Amino acid sequence: MLISLNYDRIIEEVSGGRKVEHMHGEFVVDKEEYVYNQSLGVRIGDKYISFSDILIGDYFVFKSFLQR
Repeated sequence: MLISLNYDRIIEEVSGGRKVEHMHGEFVVDKEEYVYNQSLGVRIGDKYISFSDILIGDYFVFKSFLQR
């Protein structure tokens, strides 16, 4: 298994489809996700790309860890 800090799927393509663990989440296609009751994504044509896990999840997790 490979580990990546990136959100894209470039490593999967380059490595021949090997399993990659994305530490900070990844873009999800055709699934609406909710993190802390909030959802962010974009609809392009008939596809919906969710990035809630990436933006909302990282923001709230790191904000809570960095409290003084």
